[in-house]
Amino acid sequence: MRESHNAKQTVALYASFPDRPGGLNVLQVWTTGYFAICRGYLRDHSGAFSDPQSLQALDDEIRRRFPRATWPEKQYFISTCEPDPETVVQFAEWLLDFTRSRTGDESV
Repeated sequence: MRESHNAKQTVALYASFPDRPGGLNVLQVWTTGYFAICRGYLRDHSGAFSDPQSLQALDDEIRRRFPRATWPEKQYFISTCEPDPETVVQFAEWLLDFTRSRTGDESV
């Protein structure tokens, strides 16, 4: 975790990827109850979701765990309000495990 531009209102999960060794913001939880998955960052920079099947696996997992999430037209940031904290943890664990398995990088 690292301090973001709005650290007083958010907690963010940062993960290191080959083209972003300093970390990439992949999940955000706001004090307002807002939760966002930075799907576009994952797709464009992680290396784990560059093929259609992997991206579909990510989308399926988001829909399964967060069925009321909002999917804007560009599908860059997927958001929902007041998700169950345990569901967020489970999704984060799935995300990191999936990314490690696709990239072969255990440091993610």
